[in-house]
Amino acid sequence: MSAAHEAAVEIDRLISAILAPITTQLIERGEEIASRLAPVKNSLATLWAERGPTQYDAAEAYGQGRQPLKQTKEAIAEFLGELDAVERAHPDPWIDVRKRLREDPHAELPDLCQSDDRGG
Repeated sequence: MSAAHEAAVEIDRLISAILAPITTQLIERGEEIASRLAPVKNSLATLWAERGPTQYDAAEAYGQGRQPLKQTKEAIAEFLGELDAVERAHPDPWIDVRKRLREDPHAELPDLCQSDDRGG
């Protein structure tokens, strides 16, 4: 292994050592958020996916009985779709963090544990 390769490996090791505690914080924050979000998401998703009886007479009565929820179910579908879109839209923050640390090992890093949610 060349000296340049060994130096690059050592830099990656040092960067990983800096990122390890941040990752631990992210896991803790993620678990906290998931414990609050999962029951809400599950409740909404199961209500949205609720299916009525298959017999025509019963299905018609079921539909009439559930009519007040029709707009709510549409809002649920929109919310779940937006939630999925937000999850897919977040860029990979580690690329920028690693680049900053390669340029300056003392660089100020973004607080990846913070969010702009209003719940804390």
